[in-house]
Amino acid sequence: MMSKILSVNISQNKGKIRHTSGSCPALSDKGLANEVHIVTSKRQKGFAVNFGDFAEYLKTAGIELFTLPLSTKSCSGKDVWLEGTEIGITCPEPCAIFCIVGDCTMPKEGIFSHVPDGGNISIGDKITSDHIL
Repeated sequence: MMSKILSVNISQNKGKIRHTSGSCPALSDKGLANEVHIVTSKRQKGFAVNFGDFAEYLKTAGIELFTLPLSTKSCSGKDVWLEGTEIGITCPEPCAIFCIVGDCTMPKEGIFSHVPDGGNISIGDKITSDHIL
């Protein structure tokens, strides 16, 4: 399976369910909405879980980014490089999805990335990585 972007999700509020957009600019040294986190979990625990429900900015397929070493650089599309800086965080309070589902993937699978150079990230963009090239 080709590694690719399945959804680009945006919201004005951290930790809230996000809404899918076709594409979004990634701003150099800022990310999407000043923070990028990527969730690649497949767990749904019997609930209908949509893209953006875990407050992720990007949903991916074909690559488990949380298994790659930190500092791995991944490219989305033609020009946006993301550099993994942190794996997982624990929310200070239970997030909206934790309250509904009873679980959160962020502590185990959430990836935070630095955006060295900006560009546009779109649904369907191919993902490549310097670790697996």
